[in-house]
Amino acid sequence: MAWNAHKGRRGRIAIVGGHEGMAGAVILATRAALAAGAGLAHAIVDGPSVMAVQLTVPQALAERWPKPEAQSTEPGTEQDTDLATLDRCDAVAIGPGLGRGARSSQLLERLMNEQGDRPLVLDADALWLVAAAADALGADAAGLMRHWTRHSRAVVCTPHEGEFARLRGAAVPTPWDARVDALRQFAVRGGVTMLLKGTPTLIATPDDGPITVVPHGTPLLATGGSGDMLSGLIVALLGQGLAPREAAVCAATVHGRAAELATARLGGIRGGTLEAVFESLPAAWRLLEHPGSFPSGVLAELPSPA
Repeated sequence: MAWNAHKGRRGRIAIVGGHEGMAGAVILATRAALAAGAGLAHAIVDGPSVMAVQLTVPQALAERWPKPEAQSTEPGTEQDTDLATLDRCDAVAIGPGLGRGARSSQLLERLMNEQGDRPLVLDADALWLVAAAADALGADAAGLMRHWTRHSRAVVCTPHEGEFARLRGAAVPTPWDARVDALRQFAVRGGVTMLLKGTPTLIATPDDGPITVVPHGTPLLATGGSGDMLSGLIVALLGQGLAPREAAVCAATVHGRAAELATARLGGIRGGTLEAVFESLPAAWRLLEHPGSFPSGVLAELPSPA
């Protein structure tokens, strides 16, 4: 990063989610985005979640969800311009703690219609809502994804196995080759980069290129909020200009390496939380910037099972 960089040049990002009672998801994602170097972070959350964001992440700019369009009667009113913030953002993540009700669904559709031309991360409840909308239309989720994101060439979806099964409408195959094929096919049909969280993490691109495998991580990441943290890392990197595949691979690697460092420092998994992973992020970034040297043909050394 340039020595004379300022916040306006380090990427302005937004994270949309945080339904009442689920502010924590946006808080974790926002903290991760800032830890990845984002210069400005906006948290667009349900009204009752604004205070939690402001108290927990004072660096973030917290704003309320807009009211449903049916309640917006006068053009130019504040409720009609709430999403104008996103016009100034370099990348947007949608889904952490978004919820699955009617308001959440309406907000997602409005975002996709109005903001679908910018780099996007779709995670968690956003993916569930895409699948639900496809079911309601009798459509294929990948096809609907392609339609909604057709104006953007930088979209990263980050499902875990259950969310990917919901998108596919079928269980995720267990055999390795079949799992890889299913992920690749969805990425191509949906026109998006797909990051399937797990052990290992798999990343497929819409150009039908080779699958990327990220082998890093420990069971310390097998906890609620871990995926929100990953989404924050990815959206920050997209906002700083990385291509979707590079942003996904870099974020998943740093996320996993931070978990490995935290687990080693703790001497195991029990007693550790995501706070330990956050504390290890600076060291994980240094490892990425200054990778160790390995014998020819070896890409990484994995930790021994605990």
